[in-house]
Amino acid sequence: MLFLSDSQWLRDYYARIIEEYKFSMERKDRITDWSIGIFFASLVAYVELLREQAPSIWRIYLIVGVLCFVDRLFFNSCLAYAYLKKWRYLLDLIEKYWKQDSVTLEFMKKEIERYHYTPRTTETRTYFIKSQLEAGFLLLFLFSFFLLSFEICFRIQDLNELIIPLLILIGYFAYETIVFIKHKALGMPRMMKE
Repeated sequence: MLFLSDSQWLRDYYARIIEEYKFSMERKDRITDWSIGIFFASLVAYVELLREQAPSIWRIYLIVGVLCFVDRLFFNSCLAYAYLKKWRYLLDLIEKYWKQDSVTLEFMKKEIERYHYTPRTTETRTYFIKSQLEAGFLLLFLFSFFLLSFEICFRIQDLNELIIPLLILIGYFAYETIVFIKHKALGMPRMMKE
């Protein structure tokens, strides 16, 4: 049976983590691009419905659908960023070890055990929510809610028509939030790194 030395294992592990890091980066970027693309395609559809003087409820359902889809992509983007941060942390540890910058092999192995082999991340859920909102999702949400408010305040004739779309929106946002909160990959280890 062939055993790898610590240095060979570390080189192989580093190459593997580089691939994970690239995948997480591409996933995060792809999700953001999809969100922006879906938003603008929906905006075109909204303007067309407005131009054709379609019933307001159709536009409301379109906006609710967009908000639900963007919400889903937002939480997936947070998750992709969580993995990205975890892989970057492990890559930085290895690089510090190679530069002999106060990281021991034993400490590094413990951190790899703590982060790689368990679904954990280096930051809080609040950090990921804030960073992804700043990355562009805030504008998508605000503009969509602005359009929804515009339709509700100035366009809709029968407020009873709003019950179903608003229940769908609230229910879906609650569902995605619960899934996000319970997701194990977004938890932090009990003992924080020093």
